[in-house]
Amino acid sequence: MPTQVGWLIENCVIYSRSTGVIDETLINHHADCLVEMLNNGESSNVHIIIDSLRLVKFRIDIVKLNQQTQRYLKHPRVVSNTDVTRNVKNQMLGNVVSDMAGVKWAHCQTLAQALQFIQKQDDTLPPLSIDLFDNFKALKAFD
Repeated sequence: MPTQVGWLIENCVIYSRSTGVIDETLINHHADCLVEMLNNGESSNVHIIIDSLRLVKFRIDIVKLNQQTQRYLKHPRVVSNTDVTRNVKNQMLGNVVSDMAGVKWAHCQTLAQALQFIQKQDDTLPPLSIDLFDNFKALKAFD
């Protein structure tokens, strides 16, 4: 599946993993899923990790991408947004979208760095370990 989304830590950390090519339809489904999870969640402090390590490219207009991502980036329950990628173009795209949305967006090169980043942002989280990703079960998967 090109995109999988679920709770890495129930009601605390949303994890989204994308692979291959992402188009407008996938971005729309992704945003719908994240907003639904945020609206139905019980915590007022939610962190989002977007794993783009296996993402090849986006096939979407930057304005449309911004419109869809703002739906969850600016959600009142979101404390931090972290993108995990080594791709410079994806980092630049993330910077443009976060600037357009007026939100902070952290970039990390590894999943371990992403966990360390959000651990520093929120001392109410339990200790975070890279092993969490081994047990990840997607709530939704789409392509």
